[in-house]
Amino acid sequence: MYDSDQESTSLLPRKGAIGVPKDRLKIVYAIFYLLGIGTLLPWNFFINGKHYFMYKLRNITLPKNFTEYIKPEYETDFQVSFESYLAVAAMLPNVLFMFLNTVATRLIRLKIRIIIAVCTMILIFASTIVFALLNTDMWQVEFFAITLVCIVIMNAASAVLQGGVFGLASMFPPRYSQSVMAGQGFGGTMAAIANIISIAATKDALQSGLFYFSIALIVLILAFLAYLILPCLKFARYHTDKKSLRTSTFNGIDETNDNDTKSNVAFTKTTGAPLWRVYRMPKFGSNWLPFLSVSRIIFIPLFIFCNFQPRQHLNVYFDNDIAPAVIMVLFAFTNGYLSTLCMMYGPMNAQEEDEETAGALMSFFLALGLTAGSFFSFLLSKYLI
Repeated sequence: MYDSDQESTSLLPRKGAIGVPKDRLKIVYAIFYLLGIGTLLPWNFFINGKHYFMYKLRNITLPKNFTEYIKPEYETDFQVSFESYLAVAAMLPNVLFMFLNTVATRLIRLKIRIIIAVCTMILIFASTIVFALLNTDMWQVEFFAITLVCIVIMNAASAVLQGGVFGLASMFPPRYSQSVMAGQGFGGTMAAIANIISIAATKDALQSGLFYFSIALIVLILAFLAYLILPCLKFARYHTDKKSLRTSTFNGIDETNDNDTKSNVAFTKTTGAPLWRVYRMPKFGSNWLPFLSVSRIIFIPLFIFCNFQPRQHLNVYFDNDIAPAVIMVLFAFTNGYLSTLCMMYGPMNAQEEDEETAGALMSFFLALGLTAGSFFSFLLSKYLI
């Protein structure tokens, strides 16, 4: 749409033209942050809800008030295998529907995809709350199967939502993709905190599950309402209206001084106060980003040499608790930082009309990498360690 060597004169500022809308009070930024939390709610809350599911799948032949049903000698097959089934039921539909969402960017409107995905997730969370109120002891097999089906549907919807949100964020300045990533990171912490509070504030696992999944439902509803508010904001309409982006002219300069943005859309892709700049290093287009990303493979041997048990072949070189903690902090920081840069920079390589597809495609490859890593971890722990 634009000549890569010459800036379109139609986008040059003109005297007396209307200025660029501002993201006042950073409301749009906060909405994308909340949507980022919502995209990974199914995985975060189901994987952290072990206390509830272990009770639902416990050995019902034990005394009613028996509290040690999670000890290895008392565990049922359902309890032992639940997390493995959860990982498969979550990862496979996530990757598949990430891909389908990328294909659907030109076939189904973004708004429709996001609304259907969020409504589906709300219904599944609501049904999960209903199951928390029911006594499922006499039909554990059916409960186990229904739970897995819910996880499959939930993560399929989550994949569509995640791809849609990243596609939407790619129409905005890069910091809004960073906002989604930051929200996803906080979502895991929020789920863990919610689980701790629910266990501490209730008297049994059923009440804990009810309280816990109610929090997830409330957060998801808030995210949905926030998304519905988005079209009412001038700043959001400005960046999502492609016709307006191509034809509007305005006065002003690149307020964020983002030298690494595409020069041919510098005026349309950057706004906001200096306080909200996102520090980016390596810069856009630098070869250091792929190099640093690939170099993170060094964490694999570092983790292997920690005191991971059981092990059959390799020796332990880090037999204290400090080393794995430090390695994990560095691993988590580099993962979040570099993946955020990738999600921010990816859509900047695309033409404006392809930005949504680029954002969805980046989200798909992010999920594909996580899935491949999950399966590789099983092979690594079984055959190498």
